[in-house]
Amino acid sequence: MLDLLGIFGAGALTIATPCVLPLIPIYLAALMGKMPGREPGGERGRWQLVGRAGLFASGFLIVFTALGMGASVVGSFLAENRAWLQAAGAALIGLFGLRFLGLLRLPWLERTLRGNDRKLKTGLKGLDALLMGLVFA
Repeated sequence: MLDLLGIFGAGALTIATPCVLPLIPIYLAALMGKMPGREPGGERGRWQLVGRAGLFASGFLIVFTALGMGASVVGSFLAENRAWLQAAGAALIGLFGLRFLGLLRLPWLERTLRGNDRKLKTGLKGLDALLMGLVFA
């Protein structure tokens, strides 16, 4: 039980770090879309915020659970193919070295890819909150 309290306390303290604390109002604004209590039926708005925050956290849960489950599969794959992967890595480092020296031109490394976050908006606030949690995790 003490271990769980320690883990919870450590997680709660991470919210107070300088890189996370300024983001909290942004997340709340993105999840809610407006200030709770400002419109008629403000209590309903608060519960919508709580529900969307739960969906946002569920996005984290899905991503980290999938990462944890996939870690053993990836680890066994890496162990089985270690020699082949070392050779491929050495070739890739050599290729990048030639690119760095200017002896080789790799056009597929010289382009910029950008995502369009507007395509992620579904119009359903709950689903948007879940997608935002997935992407943020």
